[in-house]
Amino acid sequence: MHIIRDLGCVLTSHSNVPIQVLHRSFLDYLSSPHSEDRKWLIDSALHRRRIGIHCLHLVAQHISARISDSGSPRVLPTEAHQRFPGDIHHAYTFWIEYLCSASYDADTFKDVTVANDIATMLMPVAFTNWCIVADVLRTRYKVLELSYTLLAWITDNLPQFFELDFRISPYAIRTAIDQVFDFIDSPTPGAPHTSHGSVVDSAPPAISISSPDVTLIEEETEEAVIVPLPELPWHLTQPYKMLKDLRKLQITLVSGTGSPLL
Repeated sequence: MHIIRDLGCVLTSHSNVPIQVLHRSFLDYLSSPHSEDRKWLIDSALHRRRIGIHCLHLVAQHISARISDSGSPRVLPTEAHQRFPGDIHHAYTFWIEYLCSASYDADTFKDVTVANDIATMLMPVAFTNWCIVADVLRTRYKVLELSYTLLAWITDNLPQFFELDFRISPYAIRTAIDQVFDFIDSPTPGAPHTSHGSVVDSAPPAISISSPDVTLIEEETEEAVIVPLPELPWHLTQPYKMLKDLRKLQITLVSGTGSPLL
C-alpha cells in the first residue's frame, strides 16, 4: 500500500474501495502497447480475459455445487442479495461482459476447463439459475441482452468449443434460448412490493421524457420528474428479436448445412 500512497497524485485508495485512477493519461501510460519492454506494463486485454474466465469458473462451480448438494438447486432471489460472498456476487453480475468482450488466442480454445464451464452453464438448470440471479442483480431486460451476448459469442466459436466438449452444440444453445423466453414470460421472482402492495416488475426499459409541466416541482425537490411512456412488450425489444434470429441460426447449423453438430 505504501506504493499506492507514494502515487497519490495519480491514484486514490481507501479501505474496502477499489483503487481509482485520477488521471486518464497515467492509465494510458501503464497500458500502452508500446510499453511492452517495461516490467510494470498492464496488459488490459490479457487481464480482462483472465477475469472473464475466472468469473465464468466461479459461477459454474457455484451452480454445480448447488445442484450436487441441494435437493432444490434453484437459486432463491433473496440469496443473490443477502448470502452471496463478494466475489460470487461480482462474478454473477459481470462474467458475461468480461468473457465476451475480451480477445482470445488459439490456446484459449484448447482449454478444456473453459469449455467444461461453458457446457455447465448451458445445462438447463444452470442457465435458469443464472437467469434468476441476473434478474435480481441486474434487470429482466438485461437477462435478454446478456443471454444474446453470451450465446452469440458461443455460436461464433462453436466449432472450437464442440471439439473440446460435445455438450456445447446448436441444440444446447437453442434450448438455452427457449429457457430465456420461458423465463421472460414468468412472474418476476422476488419482485419487491411498493407501500401500496403492487408488484414492481423488471420490465423492458420504457422510453422516458421530462415533463415541462413539472418545472416548479423539480426546482422545489431538486429531483427530475420522469414521465414514462408505455412499456414495450418483450417480443418487440431488440434483444428478443436477436435471440429469435439466433435460434433460427442454430436450426440452420444442424439441418441446413449438414453440420455434424447436434
